[in-house]
Amino acid sequence: LDRDTTGLLLLTNDKGWIHVLTHPSFGHSKRYQVVCGGGPISDDNLRRLRQGVHLPDEKRKCQPVDVTIADYEPSQGLTALEMVLREGRNRQIRRMLDHIGHPVRTIKRTEFAGVSLGRLRPGEVRHLTAAEVLKVKSLGKSIIKNAPGGEQQPPRGGRKGRGGKGGGSRRPA
Repeated sequence: LDRDTTGLLLLTNDKGWIHVLTHPSFGHSKRYQVVCGGGPISDDNLRRLRQGVHLPDEKRKCQPVDVTIADYEPSQGLTALEMVLREGRNRQIRRMLDHIGHPVRTIKRTEFAGVSLGRLRPGEVRHLTAAEVLKVKSLGKSIIKNAPGGEQQPPRGGRKGRGGKGGGSRRPA
């Protein structure tokens, strides 16, 4: 989350699971409550969000977003949205909505990888339940492989054919 966004954060000291939870290639959903200005959002702009917005400073267009209008306040020109993303580019929600003429006022993440914020208020913390831990850890289980010494490690590298850091698979020697 950036400094202007509130909501759910998952904290862990397990480096392998940080990668599984945060790398966009795993496609974990993140649900947000968003309030934006600019008047009502047109059906055309909703369609653009749902099909994936191409931001001018990006080579690839953003992945499609599940978006629904939760409320509209005509006297202030504010629209409340619920958005579900499966990737997490830098300031993605703000940039997409700015691009279609609806500057963001507030963003609150309410769910991440199946864990819900629930009734926690800003500054409050809680431990995950045993069921939530199992749920989160099962998300990456099919792509996690055993490393030497029996430790679970996430796959390294990125998509095939990409150069640079993390460009290919690395296998232990």
